[in-house]
Amino acid sequence: MTRGDPISSRRMGRTVAKAVMYQIAVITGFLLETALGGLIPVSKLVLGCIALVEGVSLFENLNTISGTNLFKVVLDKISAQKEK
Repeated sequence: MTRGDPISSRRMGRTVAKAVMYQIAVITGFLLETALGGLIPVSKLVLGCIALVEGVSLFENLNTISGTNLFKVVLDKISAQKEK
């Protein structure tokens, strides 16, 4: 898939399927956490994984749009702040 691809039912279907799978994962995590009596924050772990995946995807898309490695720019700025 490249930038500028037309919107198609196949691509929309993949997006809807991903959203449904995320919802199923969150609900399953919540149910598992409830069954374990809250000992392990499963729902938070699931949500953290989803956020990580989507965050990386966001940076990949921003890299494509800007032509620079924005993730590296952010890490460099964080490292510079730590050194102060």
